[in-house]
Amino acid sequence: MSAQEQLKSCLTLPNGLTLELWDCSRPVAGDRWQVVFEARINIPVSENLPKSSGPPLIDQIKTALGPEVHFCQQKVRNFIAADQVQEVFEGLQARFLESTQAYLGHRDFPGKFILKKFSDYQAQQRYESNYSG
Repeated sequence: MSAQEQLKSCLTLPNGLTLELWDCSRPVAGDRWQVVFEARINIPVSENLPKSSGPPLIDQIKTALGPEVHFCQQKVRNFIAADQVQEVFEGLQARFLESTQAYLGHRDFPGKFILKKFSDYQAQQRYESNYSG
């Protein structure tokens, strides 16, 4: 986390996860800013995998990805006048919440997200083993 990042708010989603809304905006030149809205969710692996996954898969995932998987998405606008930063940030946040809050709060989201991250990890491992050496 940089010194300029600021936690704006937290929302508890219907699936029990906490959605953190961050302002990571920064000045870039003169009175111009890069406006950055960032959404983050920490998803504990053990608590969010489908029950059918079983301990062996949970252990494999925790070994590969750790005890938590992190969802992070940014929305960025560049070269914004200083007097428009707050308005642009609020617009980015509102559009993000309108388009994703139901998806992120769905009961199946955490488990499916973890399994997708694990699948991506496995694909990267296969790629590295095929092209190393």
